[in-house]
Amino acid sequence: MDVIQNLVDEAFREVVRRATVEAISQKVGSAVKTDIKSAISDYALDILKTDPELQQIIKDRLYHWIKKQ
Repeated sequence: MDVIQNLVDEAFREVVRRATVEAISQKVGSAVKTDIKSAISDYALDILKTDPELQQIIKDRLYHWIKKQ
């Protein structure tokens, strides 16, 4: 499970980094915080839609969780 967690953490860090760079380069001021949150959400959704490895990890975790219930 540590490998899966590391993959998810690494992907999320990259999403946050890209979103932050994009938001800061385009906006200045209080709108940056809102734009960063929105950009992170957009990147995360895009990754979930396009990354088959991440999709499989999520399916496996859900299956494991359902079996425990």
